[in-house]
Amino acid sequence: MRRLTAVLKLALSLFATQTQALQPLSMEGPLTARHFARPAAYQSVEMSPDGRILAVIAQMEGQSALLFLGLPDKNLVYGMRFQNGVVAGDVNWVSNERVLVSLAHQQDEGDAPAFTGELFGINANGSAQRYLFGGARASTIGTRLGGPEPDKGAAYFEAALPDAPDFALVRVLKNTVSTANGRYYDESFTPLSRINLNTGKRDEVAPSPVRTPQRYFADGKGRAFLVSGTIDSSYVLQTFWRPGAGAWLPVPFKAAVLTPLRLSRDGTRAYFDAE
Repeated sequence: MRRLTAVLKLALSLFATQTQALQPLSMEGPLTARHFARPAAYQSVEMSPDGRILAVIAQMEGQSALLFLGLPDKNLVYGMRFQNGVVAGDVNWVSNERVLVSLAHQQDEGDAPAFTGELFGINANGSAQRYLFGGARASTIGTRLGGPEPDKGAAYFEAALPDAPDFALVRVLKNTVSTANGRYYDESFTPLSRINLNTGKRDEVAPSPVRTPQRYFADGKGRAFLVSGTIDSSYVLQTFWRPGAGAWLPVPFKAAVLTPLRLSRDGTRAYFDAE
């Protein structure tokens, strides 16, 4: 919260093709319901691994924009808007220079973005823009960039690969089915994949023991050692681990609620929240 509050005090410039400035939220007098009713100006702020650049999703003139700000001066490095109702729903740094953007659709300014399952790659200086995964061609999001052929399904970012910065780990749900209580599961077993951040090509890294993985846990080389998810529409969470590249095994201990938290970078230790 302190980090976000500090960023909210910054004055952001519009991108290179514009000269207007985005002003911080004004606070005229006491807080009223009006202050809480209007949309937030900043939806997401993420710092690059080396601490040199901020990736910011901001509302500007009623539209969502993706901005890159250099530190410590907070000068605009690059900024862009998508088109046709497409916005940046989430941003994840995959190297010191590049981010992987999870695209979303936003009907109106006050609406919560609905993730589309599409992925878009871009460097902080605006170069190497690539539409990496999705069922639409790049032109539908307001770019003329090349990319892979349209692909059905929804892709979700899993992890960056510090030891292989041209790649990232993702999972792609192909056959999603809604349950009676409004949840969903994938009829297919969803493997962990490695995506090339320049071409969009994917290679399977590990098969899945569950139909709907909530999260994979891998080391810095992309080797998966832990996964949690659901087997079927009962939506009971189960967790599996595997030594090396062997078969997946149920974790060797029980708890009423067992939630994996993280894996050490070398894959030798896993941390859980158990109740």
